[in-house]
Formats: sequence, structure tokens, C-alpha cells
Amino acid sequence: MTKLNPYVRKLYVAGWAAALILCVGGQLALPPNAVAEEIAIAAASDLNFAIKDVIAEYEKATGHHVKLSLGSSGNFYAQIQNGAPFDLYFSADIGYPKKLEEAGLIVPGSVYRYAIGRIVLWTNHASRRDVSKGMDVLRDPAVKKIAIANPKHAPYGRAAVAAMQHFKVYDEAKDRLVLGENISQAAQFIESGACDVGVIALSLALAPTMKAAGTYWEIPSDAHPPLEQGAAILKSSKLAGVMPDRVRAIESDDRYRMRAIVAAWIAREGIHGILVTGGTGFTGRDSTPEAIRPLLDKEMPGFGEMFRVLSFDEIGTSTLQSRAFAGLANDKFVFCLPGSTSACRTAWEKLIRAQLDARTRPCNLANLRPRLKEA
Repeated sequence: MTKLNPYVRKLYVAGWAAALILCVGGQLALPPNAVAEEIAIAAASDLNFAIKDVIAEYEKATGHHVKLSLGSSGNFYAQIQNGAPFDLYFSADIGYPKKLEEAGLIVPGSVYRYAIGRIVLWTNHASRRDVSKGMDVLRDPAVKKIAIANPKHAPYGRAAVAAMQHFKVYDEAKDRLVLGENISQAAQFIESGACDVGVIALSLALAPTMKAAGTYWEIPSDAHPPLEQGAAILKSSKLAGVMPDRVRAIESDDRYRMRAIVAAWIAREGIHGILVTGGTGFTGRDSTPEAIRPLLDKEMPGFGEMFRVLSFDEIGTSTLQSRAFAGLANDKFVFCLPGSTSACRTAWEKLIRAQLDARTRPCNLANLRPRLKEA
């Protein structure tokens, strides 16, 4: 499963301040007017359900079209090396985008770790296999076929093999493995009954159709190397010229480093909006307000007030601990949010998204931009 806030993993490539939202627990600068009639995306199959929802929402909101190709990360890596005309690449193994960057095929600095994948042992209800026993189920000779993604080019397949080796069942199971071209095909093998059990992505197991059709056992994360997933913008993409020079997270809690990087974004031409997530609480490490507030020309008190009112319905009086805020700096809107999934969802769905839409009435931030420098 992608351990990522799904509301900050969204793809928006058009509009006054929208381009690519890849980060949570970090910061992202958004360039303006990244307009394109069709965006071609190559995405790892574990994103099958999540990314389709995101694309549908994007297309409905903008009228632009996204051409989505789902498959194994390794196959896409090879295709991109051979000139495949994709704009964005979402890989289940961040190593592939990094290699493409080294080869000069990726916009420098655009590689970003967007998620950590998880794997599960899954079976459909009809098989009557008790996967709650864990990987020992694979020792049962009655289990004739075990589906995994092809480890030669699918990161989830390599993780599956590593997990079987960790639990010392690989030698017993290897002759019964059925290899899917990608993790989605492996899941289809089990769901259809062609295979008895298999190792698939948690994100697929949690999809409504799969959740209704079967059951799973989550494989411990220490049983295989981390599935670090990464996205990047291809240098040949129509988006390359309008994306910021560098999209990156600030992983430390150093308020001065945070302030310096956000200040650079505020000073940069061509950026209209900045999102900051995390660090808005009261612990000793929470220093986002102290880091960012000194950079603002004007604060937007209504944002924090409205956010806390909305949060009260979800978390009650705990919302007192939120110091979420927003403001204006050098004609750029700056939003500083908590890092939790629910908090980001609330802020995005109930406040920010509508205000970045020029169709929102009676007024919105998008239409306010031309007036920001009025004397």
C-alpha cells in the first residue's frame, strides 16, 4: 500500500496554480498555467485504483485529458529509455527514476519519493485458505499455484521473493509460482481462482472489489527491503518547461533550513502557491509556524479559524492543538497544514480546492491574484 496522504498525492496539471502534488510531510511549490490538453502518465500497477479516482476528478475539474498507462515499473523504465512519450512516471521502485535522472532523461530535481509500499498474502474467499497463518500457508502442498509479479521487472515481485526467503518458504514455493506481468495481473490471477494465493500490494487488497472478494495477511515490513516509490517528470515532457527547478521535501525539523527553502520559493518567479504539511502542533519539534510566519506579508486568519471549526467535527477539542495557518508572501499563497491524512483531507476538500477554482462564487483566491499588487 502507498503510505501516503491520498489528498496530497493528487495530480493537477492545469489551472492558475496547479501542476503536480507529490508530497506529504514536506513542502511543494506549484507553478502556474501548466496547461496541457493531454497528459501521458506511466504508473506502477499498485496505483490502479487510487490514481484512476484522482484522474477522474482532475478531468472533470479541468476538461483536460489524461492518458494513463498502468504496468510494471521495470517495463516502463525500459520504454522510457527507448523514448516512450510519457510526461510523468510513477514507479514502485524509486531506483528507476533515479537511474533515468542519471541518464539525463528526467527533469533534474524532480524525482520524489511519494510512498512506501506494503505487501500482503491474499486469497479469495472461494479458496478457503487461511492466510491468517501467514507465509506458512505456502508450505501446504494443497496450495498448487502462488501468484506474484515477475521479480525481473516488478518491484513488488522482488519484495514477494524477499519475503518468502525471509520466512524460509521460498525453496518450497518457487516451483509453484505463477508470474504476473505486473502486480495487478498477479492480483487478477488470485481473484479469478486461477491461483490459490499470492503476494500483492496492500493498496490493491484494500480496493473495494478486492476487499469484498477475499482476505489478506499483511506481511511485516522488515521481511523485505523497503518498497520506496518515486515519481518524476520526463525531460521530454511538455511539462518540463513549466515545472519548478526542484520539488523536494524538507525532512528535518530545522526551522531555519525550512525558512530558507520556502523563502527561495517565495522569491522565485513563476510560482503562485506553496503547500507546507507537518509541524503545526505543539511538540518541541513542531516549528512550522515559527519558520514560515516571519516570511508572510499578510496572514489569512480566516483559514486557520475555518480549519479548526471544521476539524472540531472530526476530532473534537483536540483541534485546539492545531496551529494551521495561511497567508500571502510576494503575491504567493502559502498554506501550512498538519501532516495527518484526515487534516490534509479536510483542508484540501473543504477549503483550499474550492478557493483555487476560479468558478467558486462569490469570490475565490484564483480571481484575486491579479489584484494583489494594487496600490
